[in-house]
Amino acid sequence: MSKYMIEIQNLSAAYQGKSALEAIDLNIQPKQITGIIGPNGAGKSTLMKAILELIPKRSGEIFFGGQPIRKVRKQIAYVEQRNSWISLFLLMYQGSYY
Repeated sequence: MSKYMIEIQNLSAAYQGKSALEAIDLNIQPKQITGIIGPNGAGKSTLMKAILELIPKRSGEIFFGGQPIRKVRKQIAYVEQRNSWISLFLLMYQGSYY
């Protein structure tokens, strides 16, 4: 088992034909809170979508718990940000996994 919960190596991705991420390396340890912050357009959402392979990556490797993300992707919940008002309960319910 890997010592990292998420391990990203040399990730590059494009969003709508435009280069959005270039050579990202990131290691996130288990049992810790990690925040991804930055101004609008910095690539935060694009990074999350690339990690979950919701957008195609141009290069790089992504591992979750030591396994390629492709093998465990269905075990990860993702709730897309939208401009709508819903209750916290409904938001959490959308991200739950059965």
